[in-house]
Amino acid sequence: MDASEDRPVLVTGGSGYLAGHIIVQLLQTGRSVRTTIRDLAGADEVRTTLERHASTAGLTFHAANLMSDPGWDAALAGTGHVIHVASPMPVREYRGQDLERPAREGVRRVREAARRAGVQRVVMTSSTAAASPGGTGSSPSDETIWTDLSDRNVSPYARSKTLAEQDAWALARASGGDLVLTTILPGMVQGPALGPDVSGSLEVPLRMLTGRLPLVPRVSFCGVDVRDAAELHIKAMTDDRAPGERIIAAGAPLWFREIAATLKSRLGGKAAKVSTREAPDWLVRTMGLFSPDARFMAADLVKRRSYTSTKARTILGRPLCPLEDAVTAAGQSLIDYDLV
Repeated sequence: MDASEDRPVLVTGGSGYLAGHIIVQLLQTGRSVRTTIRDLAGADEVRTTLERHASTAGLTFHAANLMSDPGWDAALAGTGHVIHVASPMPVREYRGQDLERPAREGVRRVREAARRAGVQRVVMTSSTAAASPGGTGSSPSDETIWTDLSDRNVSPYARSKTLAEQDAWALARASGGDLVLTTILPGMVQGPALGPDVSGSLEVPLRMLTGRLPLVPRVSFCGVDVRDAAELHIKAMTDDRAPGERIIAAGAPLWFREIAATLKSRLGGKAAKVSTREAPDWLVRTMGLFSPDARFMAADLVKRRSYTSTKARTILGRPLCPLEDAVTAAGQSLIDYDLV
């Protein structure tokens, strides 16, 4: 066993959806875990959520912010591996806000603190948004492809994820081998909520189930079950095939109407408010003049992107769970937490 496996794993962004699942899986295997949150005042709430699924005796919290230096050295000191998940999404407090600067500064701060702590292996969460070709998206994308940032239709989120990942690889190359990097590129992350404080990742099934999406746009997404994405991050820490690799985690694409139909068919009466009616393209484009969310959707109207996931399947040792199952699990958890 590598000596680093005896030391704690640092997972950044512990209050987040994917990070929470990563922490739960690490704790379930007996690993000691540290996690960062912006304000320690929220630690008890995060711990309470995670305790629904695993003992948190081996979990400690550190205050650290992507936009400032204090806290990162303390969080990294003595750790064996780093899983860097924290990055802003265009929801809640970050809706309409700058995403690029905190994403990129966070990469730099985690990298520098890892170097000072002697941590040599980092797994970082990127996104399929950083590996999306332009045009219609009719051809499958793989890990060799980078999103073209000269395309004016690239969303602020895709831009932030692409630049942050490119920064991470540049820093890894500049380290002269002292930093081993793996990036995981999930698609639309779905699956069970860990508690009633629902992540922005589950806004789509939540809005569908509560009837707040009476018309669905003609947009498709490739997605991944959050439990698969979490397991992939953990396996990438130690798998000999992972260093130096970008690894896409995204299954077959689903249209929004197919996501809605899945919820209706599998969740019965609890999905009575779900609509499978499609919004006219002109309406989505018009709404995009006023709404950042609609503008994001309008840029991908009619496109059916797809991605290869061969590397992910190899490291997991099995296929990714179908997105239909992940969406169903997401919807059922929302019902179980009385959010529908």
